[in-house]
Amino acid sequence: MKSDAFNYASEFERLRELEFGEPFEPGIRLSAIALAGVLIFLSTGWISALIWAGYFLVSFWAHAHFITSRKSFVARYEVVVAALLFFNLQVAYCWLPTLMFCGNRDAIAMVGGVLIAAQLLFLVRRADTLLIYQNVQIVAVVGMGVMVYFSFLQNYSKPLDFVGVALALIGLVYYFYQSLRVSQRMRLSREAAALQAHQAQKMAAIGQLAGGVAHDFNNNLTAIIGSLELIQLSEDPREQKVDLENALIAARQAATTVKQLLIFARMQKPNMSKVDLQHAFSELETLTSRLIPASVAFEIEVFDPELEVLADRGQLLSGLINLIVNSVDAMPQGGVLKLSAKQKQITAPSPMTDGSKLAPGGYAEITVSDTGHGIPPDIMSNVIDPFFTTKPVGKGTGLGLSMVAGMLREFGGGLSVQSDPGGTSIGLFLPIFQSSTDGRKDI
Repeated sequence: MKSDAFNYASEFERLRELEFGEPFEPGIRLSAIALAGVLIFLSTGWISALIWAGYFLVSFWAHAHFITSRKSFVARYEVVVAALLFFNLQVAYCWLPTLMFCGNRDAIAMVGGVLIAAQLLFLVRRADTLLIYQNVQIVAVVGMGVMVYFSFLQNYSKPLDFVGVALALIGLVYYFYQSLRVSQRMRLSREAAALQAHQAQKMAAIGQLAGGVAHDFNNNLTAIIGSLELIQLSEDPREQKVDLENALIAARQAATTVKQLLIFARMQKPNMSKVDLQHAFSELETLTSRLIPASVAFEIEVFDPELEVLADRGQLLSGLINLIVNSVDAMPQGGVLKLSAKQKQITAPSPMTDGSKLAPGGYAEITVSDTGHGIPPDIMSNVIDPFFTTKPVGKGTGLGLSMVAGMLREFGGGLSVQSDPGGTSIGLFLPIFQSSTDGRKDI
């Protein structure tokens, strides 16, 4: 016997969306059924009205529990079981309104007709995509029609009456079926359009990411190629050694960029260790010497020459280079770029621009500030969003600040952004490296 390996999990996801997609609709529906059962009982004295409401509530729970308790793989037999439970749910609802519609009291018949019409509208709105569910709905409507047809037989006096009423019921079933088909097509079309838009968004994001990575690697390659060319032109061994070191630093930085992307994709954890900011800033000055034009004055200031933080050195340098390049881009006519660091004691939980909240403790605040055009207030809330950028296509991905913010969260720190028309200041808060009581350093 051939096994059925087709997975119907996506169809069950649709079923769950149909039942519970509207936050308050299921509760309103169940409350309405319970209230209707009580009111019908009070009006007619029928115990069957209370049985009807209870039967429906239990049937609804059975169907809802089954479709929400399925695992990631849903077999065909589970679809059949769900359809049988759904059929039972339709029977649980339809039998009393149909009997009421066929009764002798006009008011009760009106209530029954309204309940039947509400059920027809509800089924059409569901727009089920499973054929077996559609068939269940058709059977339920046909069953109600047959009951109504035969209950009114005694009122038919001419053969044409039998034919006319039968044709009317057939027409009702036919247009109900067509309405189901149209609703299904519209639902599938909306889902296909949403999926297509999502795919287009993903492709655009991938394109932006590729452009940004290429931009970062181009900066590193420019430093490497420039240093190697200087080695070829120079005959001084000391100059050649300096240029060779610069090339090695840029090559390591390219490797760090790859590592940063892996961490951004949650494929690699940061390598936390003690980072001496004075030494890190010296290396950063060497690495960015060819990235900063002569029109930009680069100033470095360390408040405490022994200030040490707990971070991943490579990631921290990569993030700072990214911020420095952004600051340079913000000053096309030149200006002042300043990099500084100082100790800061946080005494109460402090919210950051990136949404994080710093716990009380000792931090190092690294500040990258420029005298550029600043960030417009209307987009300030978006600057940390992934892929948000004001740069032209191919000049940036919008991942710079978001990656720095993600890096700081991994380190237990946070990011602050302040800007006005006279410039922008970005603060990186990092935990200060603490010594243990026995004299050893805790990493």
